[in-house]
Amino acid sequence: ETMFGLDRKAGAQLAVYPEWKQFWDMIDKANARINWKHYSLGGALNAPLKDLAGRIMYQWFNRLTAKYLIGNSIDKIAADDRLVIHFSYASWNGEGWFKKFAAALNAAKGTREQIFQTALKARTEASSLAIRNAGAKMMKLFVTLNMK
Repeated sequence: ETMFGLDRKAGAQLAVYPEWKQFWDMIDKANARINWKHYSLGGALNAPLKDLAGRIMYQWFNRLTAKYLIGNSIDKIAADDRLVIHFSYASWNGEGWFKKFAAALNAAKGTREQIFQTALKARTEASSLAIRNAGAKMMKLFVTLNMK
């Protein structure tokens, strides 16, 4: 069971955050399993569910950042909106992927663009097709939004 990228079973490590229980309780009280069609965005519960999901993932991002980013790597992210997107999404990809992407960023040196290219290469050349595809979509988004 998944909603806004949060998986009740596979995301069990997120249950440490109180918002996790609130999120799933809200869905259960709506009897979503029966009342919502596949791909439902939650109807009237959309906004509060998105808010809770965001709070959960922000805490998870902070935990992973503290655990895997070293030195000035957080400054590298803060200096490039493309890396903010890459690492925000990495939180949803799971701890293992975040760790791989963090290792690439931790080792990245050079100009801002060189650092970005090194960090994104870990995604665009990943062993997982889904992760590589997400990297290609990110690159298109960055071009569309003229992000540099």
